[in-house]
Amino acid sequence: MRYSIIDKKLLRSLAPRTVYDIGQILKSMADEFLVHISRDGDYIEGLHPVRSRHIVEYLHEYYPLEETAYNITKLVDLQDFSVLFSHYPEFAFDKESFYSDVVNEWWNLEDLKCFVSAIRGTFSGCVMQYFRNNEELFNEANNQGGLFVIATEVCPFAQFREIDESVQTLEQMREIMPKNENIQYLLNLKDSIPAIDMTQTDIYILSMRLFKRLKEVNTKNVSDLDAYAMIADWLYNMDASMNLASNINLTDLCTRIEKYSIDTISLLMYTAYCGDRDIYSLFVSENLEMILSYLKRTTFSHKLYVDETETAIHVEYVLRASELQNGNQESVSRLNYICRTLPIYETYCSDAIMPKYDMLQP
Repeated sequence: MRYSIIDKKLLRSLAPRTVYDIGQILKSMADEFLVHISRDGDYIEGLHPVRSRHIVEYLHEYYPLEETAYNITKLVDLQDFSVLFSHYPEFAFDKESFYSDVVNEWWNLEDLKCFVSAIRGTFSGCVMQYFRNNEELFNEANNQGGLFVIATEVCPFAQFREIDESVQTLEQMREIMPKNENIQYLLNLKDSIPAIDMTQTDIYILSMRLFKRLKEVNTKNVSDLDAYAMIADWLYNMDASMNLASNINLTDLCTRIEKYSIDTISLLMYTAYCGDRDIYSLFVSENLEMILSYLKRTTFSHKLYVDETETAIHVEYVLRASELQNGNQESVSRLNYICRTLPIYETYCSDAIMPKYDMLQP
């Protein structure tokens, strides 16, 4: 993978911390490791992962890796955060201290987007690291045509607490075809893959560092609710103990509801529901009409109402002739927002109203 960092910033950052001539070291490695410094000196590039790792090892024989890992986060652009953080799981250093420093350095309740990028990158890196550690077993699963099934079952997020369900595809297949040798082989192969200990992963450590800062914050003091909603949802899915539901000020959210997208509002509502159903239920019972009105308006629906049984919610919308081919998508999109915001009903119904045009009438 090709990755660039700002050379001038890097050299200025490292110069006060070492007695070695960093520029001379890089120059000496230019031919052997294909290190390239741009003509204007703005960027330094490593063109191959193996060579890049060699560069890292050489430069850190006498300098702590965690220091460089932390300083690099202050040098790269936000758009590169995901890529950068996807590589940290590859290296062994004091992750608790490192991610604590990262959170403290970038902490800003008016702009939390960098942490969304960091989460995405770190999670991707942890998945890749888990694959590399068990590559032979996953390759064998692929050879047997069962990679997708096995990868799904060993995934630590394959259990759904809210509905008390888990993914057990292979077990169900064995019940249907008990004499199928390939299914039994895949089951044995799945059991031979070590379960990942999430608490020891980079993504868990980063998530816990974020939770410890966010648990002291009420959402009325958060300007960047878009990023906050994604982070809060991620933390709860990572570990139910990372529950920020009590920090989601639903009353304050109502006063700012027009400032944010329905994606953000519905996600915050769902996170509040998952984390503290008592507080969520009380809020909904007191503000149901306002919520229904908001959902009707933001989903561009004609009608939205709870039926007389109070167990089902119905949405009706006008399906224009130009949208006929996307009718199912239009229905599902509305129901997703409604269900996420109000996940308290047994049934969700969507009806499209399709106007008829009589071209023969004057």
